[in-house]
Amino acid sequence: MYAARANKIVIQRTKVLLAKCNSCVVQVSTDVIVEQFLSRFWTVRQHLFRHVTPIMHQQEGLELSEYFLLKHIFEHDDSPSEIAEHLQIPAHGISRKLDNLQKQGLINRSLDPEDARKRILQITDQGRDSLSAAQDIMNREVNQMLSKLSPEELELLLKLLGKLSQI
Repeated sequence: MYAARANKIVIQRTKVLLAKCNSCVVQVSTDVIVEQFLSRFWTVRQHLFRHVTPIMHQQEGLELSEYFLLKHIFEHDDSPSEIAEHLQIPAHGISRKLDNLQKQGLINRSLDPEDARKRILQITDQGRDSLSAAQDIMNREVNQMLSKLSPEELELLLKLLGKLSQI
């Protein structure tokens, strides 16, 4: 019974995709495709994290996650819990990061006059300057990575990432 179930699982995991390559048909295991996707996605993420984070921290005192948090505060009027949900960061993590941004003078937090349970987040002038400089760093570093792609490849990449982000 166990062996039959295990064989069924193996058969399910090794479904084969058929892809046309010129005039031949190439069989590619879905497991291989998943591993390639995860490996390449991880490598790009790690490159950004390892390369951009030290530059941003040295020049602006920001971690990469704090950059995205500051950017979100600048662009939206969300509460800390809404930001945590949007950025997919645990609520306790948001709290610590907000404390750090406030200590650096990049944001102000105040009580909502209409609901004392809520906090209002506002970016300061210093926060805007820091965000602008951090965006310049991010633009420069990401543009350097993307410059390896042709305009057509870049357009396709953005289209496909958009499609995957809607899942």
